[in-house]
Amino acid sequence: MESGSSTVTEQEAKPRRTGLVLLLIMLCAMSVTTTTIYLPAIPKMAQDLQATAGEIQATLSIYLVAYAVAQLLLGPLSDRYGRRPVLLLSLGAVVATSAACALAPSALALLGLRVLQAVGACSGVIIGRVIVRDLYDRSEAARLLSIIAASVTVAPAVGPAFGGLIADFLGWRYIFVFLALAAFGLLIWSAAALPETMTRRVGGLGLWAGIQADYRRLFASPAFLGYACCNFGIYGGFYTFMSGMPLIFVEGFGFSTSAYGLLAMVPIVGLFLGGVLNARLTVALGLDRMLDVSVLILAGAAVLGLVLLSFLATPWLVLGWLVLWTTAMGIIQPNALAGAMSIDPAIAGAAAALIGFLQIMGGGVGSAAMSIVGNASPIPMCATILGLSVVSAIGWTGFRRLGRSSPPLR
Repeated sequence: MESGSSTVTEQEAKPRRTGLVLLLIMLCAMSVTTTTIYLPAIPKMAQDLQATAGEIQATLSIYLVAYAVAQLLLGPLSDRYGRRPVLLLSLGAVVATSAACALAPSALALLGLRVLQAVGACSGVIIGRVIVRDLYDRSEAARLLSIIAASVTVAPAVGPAFGGLIADFLGWRYIFVFLALAAFGLLIWSAAALPETMTRRVGGLGLWAGIQADYRRLFASPAFLGYACCNFGIYGGFYTFMSGMPLIFVEGFGFSTSAYGLLAMVPIVGLFLGGVLNARLTVALGLDRMLDVSVLILAGAAVLGLVLLSFLATPWLVLGWLVLWTTAMGIIQPNALAGAMSIDPAIAGAAAALIGFLQIMGGGVGSAAMSIVGNASPIPMCATILGLSVVSAIGWTGFRRLGRSSPPLR
């Protein structure tokens, strides 16, 4: 596959407004919020649509599957046709499907609409990340991705809380009305403020053959696999404790459900701290060096947690340990993303899509592990997080060494 000639000059690709980072934060936050904002309303939705709670919960599972798979298509499409048209069309799809969800007559209709909604919603994260990489070098991209990630950490907590308020005061259908209006606002903002940032388009092969070739090239790159292992392990660990904490804190430690809801936000503090630290240090030290240190901290924190909690399992020790672990995660995530997208700028969209897909698969592994071995003791959770942290550390170290002896990806 060959890269075509430049279609947008470097000067034209620069953003025309200083609000670029704020726009990208909002795009990423939309992708996260759309996933879970309606969860508090599941009982009301089930009653209104004459369905079981399980049938409504299935709309989240199918959404996540569609979200993961759609990335694999949208990323390469943005390499071929540009970031701007793919993003604008995707936002338009979110507007339309969110409005349709608000009018859904049945659980089955809602299920299908959520699949279509996921296809559009994943563009905010994937294309937002690639735009950063288009405009800045590796280290600066990692710094800005850290700022974006730290800013978006509030979305998983605020989204469901806001959705619950909407459902209580207006009804669950207005949650999707809100999503449609928010996506429409972002569509107008993006159309007005976001230029095309891709400076060269992928050409040569046909669409499907080209997409397959892009992914074969990435899987053949030790450097990409090293970055992918980092993200696979940290997202696996993240979803491990997100899945395991309710049982541990409610049944094991005896907290109420509402108290647990507040405590569940504590580990998110680590993601914010890690993002802030990375934004300050990565340009000076380099993202690969930051990864060298942070994967060791990640694995060390996992070992420390398993040892300490084997002797003294208290809720505050669990939370403190998780803050340490998620701080390392907050450093690893933006560096792994920026590194993966810098391997070959011509297929940065495909790289962002593939690493995004693999991190969701890591989350699936963590969630599945807790459903099999999890109980009210924190030990199985700690052991699972340790195993996934080792995947990050060994995968990064091993593939980085292999990459040094391999030719660059071209």
